[in-house]
Amino acid sequence: MTRHPRAAWIVFGLPVVIGLAGVAVVWSWSGDLPDQIARHWGGSGVADGYSSLPVSLMTTLAVGPGIALLVGAVVWALKAPSRLAAALTVGLTSFVIGLDLATTGAQRGLDDASGVELSSWWFVAAIGAAAVGCAVGGLLTPRDRYEGSHPDDPVPAAASADWSGVVRSDIFLGISGVVLLAGVVLLFLPAPGFMVGIILVVTGLPLLATAWWRVTVDQRGVRLRSLAPWPVWRVGADRITGAEVTTIGPGEFGGWGVRMTPRGTGVVYQRGEAVVIHRRDARPLFIVIDDARGAAAAVNAQLRAG
Repeated sequence: MTRHPRAAWIVFGLPVVIGLAGVAVVWSWSGDLPDQIARHWGGSGVADGYSSLPVSLMTTLAVGPGIALLVGAVVWALKAPSRLAAALTVGLTSFVIGLDLATTGAQRGLDDASGVELSSWWFVAAIGAAAVGCAVGGLLTPRDRYEGSHPDDPVPAAASADWSGVVRSDIFLGISGVVLLAGVVLLFLPAPGFMVGIILVVTGLPLLATAWWRVTVDQRGVRLRSLAPWPVWRVGADRITGAEVTTIGPGEFGGWGVRMTPRGTGVVYQRGEAVVIHRRDARPLFIVIDDARGAAAAVNAQLRAG
């Protein structure tokens, strides 16, 4: 894998820029803020922790860009895609800075911050900022370049290039259902229950969306469609070099679900036979699915027909 030179600047530089910009905005409010700013709220939603403005800003930089850069360094060292690394660092920084702007901005014009109550909308704004940050970081980062790969032991081509199967995790479906149900119930409660509900819903939706996949092979290539309208994953026929079968498990990819590792991208919910789709411009794609050999044969039939 070869990273674009600009990728490192976005992954590690953009979070610093966002952090410093957020701190500059808050510092410009210094004349309108109380001497001691509320920084922590108890379970009842009442402020119970305070700090001076300089200490508050240093804490924000340490928690926001500081932690984001540590996460980025780990992801970078693990050779994860640059776009994923940028989405993580920029999104995490945007969340912390967005939350800091919301909580501090609510205290402008006050002489005493002790009466400031926790607002659920602060977290909504911070989550929105994180979503925008993830999108911006990913879109600004150039794609990595890969040498591609070819199968060592390709499965003989089938007579037809058409094949379809389902990857499903009943455990993921069950867990996501419980998390979403609990989140929806908590949304009707006052803070901090409302905030916990937002976190559960934001966590449960992607978990549900990736718990079921329809895998389709035809003349256009390979398509993975999730339970929800998004995400949809396509590998065009012109990008495929061949397919083979191997046996893998979650332990080889660092866990269950959709995983990205130096070995390749895996859709792994259990141990079993996986169709391995080799690509010209990316790491191999591993999909543990029933009739993996049939899927590989259909992919190779597609190549033969092309």
